[in-house]
Amino acid sequence: MTTVQAQRELVKIKSFFRLLMDSTGVYDEWEKLVIDHAVSGRNTYDARIVAAMKVHGISHLVTFNDRDFKRYQDISVKTPAEVIQTHPIQPTE
Repeated sequence: MTTVQAQRELVKIKSFFRLLMDSTGVYDEWEKLVIDHAVSGRNTYDARIVAAMKVHGISHLVTFNDRDFKRYQDISVKTPAEVIQTHPIQPTE
């Protein structure tokens, strides 16, 4: 894929999502999660995602890496396969 093609794809992808701003509230929540759940190493990145979700009122996450999010009981985590199984894609006419 060329740089131009990648840029076009990113424009399409970004049109589906709302950009949420980072804030000191996200940092404060991240720090709390890291301490409360004894998170360290690479898992701190996942804690940062959960912190941003909590601050912005997002309760559901779709990820291929669901195991690392099991510790966070206040969010719902599904794999893409689980989403497709629950909500099958209907063919369009």
